[in-house]
Parts: sequence; C-alpha cells; structure tokens
Amino acid sequence: MVGARPRFAPAGAFMIALFNSPFRWWFNHDRATRWRLLTAVALSAAVMDYRLNWATTDVSKWVTRYCGYWLLALTCLLFVLALKNELRAHWPGWARLRPHWPGLLGAVLIGTFLQVHEPHDFKVLFDEHVLAGIARTMHYEREAAYASYAHYANGHYYTIGLGVDKRPLMYPFLVSIVHDLTGYRPENSFVVNGLLGFFLLLLIYSVGVAAGGWRIGCFGQLLLAGLPLLAQNATGGGFDLLNITALCVFLLVAWNYWRQPGTGGLDLGVFTGILLANCRYEAMLFLGVLIVLAVLKWTRERRISLTLTSALSPVLVLPPMLINQIFWSGGNGAFFQTEADNFLNIKHVPGNLAHAVVFLFTPDFHSDNSVLLSGVGVVALLLTLVWTIRRLPQFWREPGFELPLLLTVLGVLATTAVSMFSFWGFWDDPVVMRFSLPLYTAFTWCAMFAAAQIWRGRTLPNWVLGFAGLYAVAAAAPAASEAYMTSEHQTFVSYRWARDYVLAHDADKSILIVSRASVMFTVYGVPNVHMGIANTVPLKVADTVRLGLYREVWVVQEYSLNQKLNAWVEYPPARLDRRLILQTVAELSYRTDFRLRISKIIGFDGTKPAGTVVLPGELHGDTITIREGLGGEYTPPASTENVLTERPVDEPPAIPMLTQLPEDPAEMGMFLSHQYP
Repeated sequence: MVGARPRFAPAGAFMIALFNSPFRWWFNHDRATRWRLLTAVALSAAVMDYRLNWATTDVSKWVTRYCGYWLLALTCLLFVLALKNELRAHWPGWARLRPHWPGLLGAVLIGTFLQVHEPHDFKVLFDEHVLAGIARTMHYEREAAYASYAHYANGHYYTIGLGVDKRPLMYPFLVSIVHDLTGYRPENSFVVNGLLGFFLLLLIYSVGVAAGGWRIGCFGQLLLAGLPLLAQNATGGGFDLLNITALCVFLLVAWNYWRQPGTGGLDLGVFTGILLANCRYEAMLFLGVLIVLAVLKWTRERRISLTLTSALSPVLVLPPMLINQIFWSGGNGAFFQTEADNFLNIKHVPGNLAHAVVFLFTPDFHSDNSVLLSGVGVVALLLTLVWTIRRLPQFWREPGFELPLLLTVLGVLATTAVSMFSFWGFWDDPVVMRFSLPLYTAFTWCAMFAAAQIWRGRTLPNWVLGFAGLYAVAAAAPAASEAYMTSEHQTFVSYRWARDYVLAHDADKSILIVSRASVMFTVYGVPNVHMGIANTVPLKVADTVRLGLYREVWVVQEYSLNQKLNAWVEYPPARLDRRLILQTVAELSYRTDFRLRISKIIGFDGTKPAGTVVLPGELHGDTITIREGLGGEYTPPASTENVLTERPVDEPPAIPMLTQLPEDPAEMGMFLSHQYP
C-alpha cells in the first residue's frame, strides 16, 4: 500500500535514536574537550589495568620508594596552585571574614583543649613509628621507606634495611616538610597533628557556615570538643586526624565545584581527591564520589567540562594504587596479617557491628567515645538522608550544599562498611577505635545540617551551644585527662618505658639495642638491630662489645604469664637465641600477666643448640616459649619461681610471681611499678 509505514519502523527509529544520540552528543563538543575526555578515560583505564593485571609487589615497592615522594610533592604543588587560583577568583575579602571571629576563637580554644590532657607520644605501635620512620627517610633521602635498624660507625648514624610499607604516604610527607623547615625531631609528628586539630576545627566551622551560619559552625566545633578520641589522635603520631581533616576539605571543595559553572573548581576538586586517597587505605573510594558529582554536573549542564590538568591527573593516582597493591601482597598471595579471603569477609560484620554499638553508646568515662555526638549524630544522619533523598531532583537542579553533602556522607558510610567487613574491626578495642573518626565526622556534618533545617530562619538557641560545651567539659575532659584507653595500649606503654629508659641511660649512644621494635629506636637515633637479625648472627652480636664496637648490648623482651604452663613465657616475636647469656638490667611489670625486661648480653654459650626454644605444644598451634635449657621433653614446673631466664649467680633475683592478684591496692601498685635499679 502506498504510504504505508513498515511494521519495523518503531523499532528502527528507536535503534537509530539510540546510536545517533551519542554521536550527536560527541560532535556537539569541541575537539579539545573530546581529546581531553579520551585522555582521561585512557589514562584511568591504563592505571586500573596496571594495578589489576600487571603490577607486581616488587615493582610497586620500587616505584613507591623512589618515586612516591616526588609524585606526592607534584600533587601537593598542583593542589596549592589550584587553591591559589580559586582564592584569587573568589576571595571574599577580609572585611567579610571579620564576623566569623567566633569560629577562629573556637578553633584556638578547642584546639588548645585537645592538647592539654592526653600525653604527646606515638600511641599505636608499631604503625605510628613506621610513619615516623618514613618521614625521617623522606627528610634525609627523599625516599618513601623506613629503616629497619641502624648503627653508629665513624661518627655517623647509618640506617640499614630500608623497607617499603603498606601505609599511605601523605602524613609522613607532611611530617617530612616540618623536618625540612625546623630540623629533624621525632616530636614533629605531634606538631603536625596539633596543627591538623586546629585546621579541622576551622573546617568544621566552615561546613557549619555553609549549612546554616556561624552559630551552626560553632555548634559543630563544640560537638567535636566532646570527643576524647579526637584529643587522643591530636596528640599522637598517626594519620587518622589527617584523614578526617582531608574529608572536610573534600566536602567544601566538592561544594565549591558543584556551585560553579563549567570547569570552575574542577582542578582543585581533582587534586583534593587524589591527596585524600593518599591519607588512608579506603579513602580512594572518594575518587568515585568525585566522579559521580562530575557526571551529575555535566548532565545538569548538558555539556562535559574538562581541563587538561584534570584529564592528565589519573597518572597521579598511581601512588595510592601501588600502596594498595603492597597492602594486599604477601607470601603465596596471602594478606600480611591473615588470609586474603578472611581480611574482608561478611562473617565479621555481626560481631563488628555489635562492638561498634557498644563503643558508640557506652556512657563510660574510661571510653574515648562521645555518647552525645553518637546519639545526636545517628538521628541527624537519618534526617539528613531522608531530607536530601526526598528532594534529590530539586538539589540536582540547584547548585546548593545538599547534594555534595549527601554524596560525601555516603562515601563515609561506604568506608565505614569496609571496616565492618574487616577481621580487625572491633571499635571498642583501644587500637581500633580510631577507625570510627570518619563516622564521627559525618555525624558532626549531619548534626549541623539538621540543626540548620530545624531552626531554619531562626537563631540557633543558646542552650544548644551551652549544652554541647557543658558536655565537653563535664564528660570529655575527665576521659581525656585520665587517658584510660591510651594506657590500655599495652605495647605502647611498655615500649615507651623501654625507650625512655634507654635514652636516659645511653646519652652517648654507645649501647646496641636488640628489639622487635627496631623502627622505634631508629626514629630516636639509637643504634639497634632487629631481634630476627640478632638471632641469625648471635655470635656477632655477643662479640660487638669485645671488638669495641659498642660498650654494651641490651635486649628488650616481652614475657607473658602462660596459665597453661603456670610460667612466664617469651612473646614469640621477642624470643632470643638460647645461646646468648643474659643479665637483667631493668624490668617493667605493667600488668600482673605481662612484663617487659631489658637485659644485657654478657656472654655466648656455644655448648647449647642453636635457635630459640620451641616446645612440643607449639607445634600444635600453642605459642609456648621459655628461656631455659630444656631437654627433649618438657614438664611444667611445680613452682613458678626462677623460671623466667637462666641467670648468672651475681644477678639479682627476679620478682616472685604472684599465684593470685593482691587484694591490697598498695601491694598492687608496688608490684606494677617495680623496677630494678
């Protein structure tokens, strides 16, 4: 029939439209934009393909060690230049900043409050010492590696055995800059975190101003002041405070990019996301948040806006990608702490969630949580999600603060979910509770946003600010001052004592220290060798005094009370070759079931078999080691006295082991504080 339409016309029209739309969209952009997009996609695919299919652990370590510092320096330089351009284009002027003096005052006062209670020290062993070791090598040699041990020779301190770690490099890089400006001191790590605490409070205030005004910003500062965990990290040497500070920068930069047309704020957002990916392992997820935000903006504007620098930026993602490769590497494909398929496993979620709830909502002055921020934060988080998701079409069309906030909060929830899948994710553990800081930061954002919505068009009441400030003084101050959770770090407290004892008795650095905490002693410039190295060449270690290399050789060992054997046994990584003869120098009995002992090597008994003592029970999975010349069989002793070490006759006797805990607190105090002169 003339004029009749073919039966397949609707389907054909649909297919033509389907294939025609991308081509039309492609040719609607200029050639420069098309090439930039192709470059960005190609480089991103190449980096991902290299990480997934081509990268080996050895290559990743080599590139990280020799190129990681310089790539990170380049990224920081590009970030500073992008920030300078943004400030030049949008600087409001000092006159418009004067009304925000309460935020500056709050940052100074609360930042000082965070510094006055907790001790300034490396609190998470051995993570923070490794970070300090990387910063030291970055300062002296511009390499992203840490020294395993070190020696004095010919008046120089030589570091030996540089190793590449699995931890991101941003925090050590910042510490190395402080070393460059002020000279090398291990304490510069605490200076960096102290400054980060101040900047974090300024950024929280800025987020509050974006959400609802200066009073909202002060409310957020006071909420964070009531978190003792923040004080613990602001006085330590870890990278977790840097991570949440970078998260706040990311949120503000994402908002800055979302509210500007075209490529405005894009370069600053890209480099901020890359730097954030260098702060913590899981922070690379926020690169996905930035990509989603960019796609939404392009869809809103119906045009792709891409700069040349942002198109080339995937190359700078290589350092965190390589760190990720090192993180997941290990012998025979296994993770360094556990099996790869067990490190992140859904079976850990129920237990981790239960411990997270206990940590967040336990009203205890011994804990470093904030019940106020946990309660307010959970409610505010739910309200924020409901409000923003219900009005998502409106927020997508408007360059407001809500959509960047929603995407960043979802990113924080994603990283929190990762920690819930981890085999090492009990938040009420003194070492692990720092993993909750990103969630607490999101709680603070949502609390400010919710307060701004509830009191929209009205002034935030004074009683809200007063209650948050009162909680900080009444609850957070005593918890931070007691530093209970910090003192629960058994390894931190014991090795801090060993470090201070060595530094006090070896001013001329003439004593060689044998310890499993060799990185810690290297950071403080003490000649040392790792326990494993000493066990491979025990005769050489014993001969260093005879040869005049060192005045003495000291050994730092950990002992725990084994209830099964009713005896003191060596912690496996701190066991020593049985042929070395020891004499006690000092001992710390930190707990009734744990001791740290410093001994002096006074000889070598070549008649004993080589190696450390391994008991029959250890072959079946039990960790049982005792420094005694045991025969082929072992019978637990009837008495627990004098079984800790083989001692020379002139050595003072060890502390008698308690069969039960003393009831008198005075006796317990004497026991825990006992130390040989």
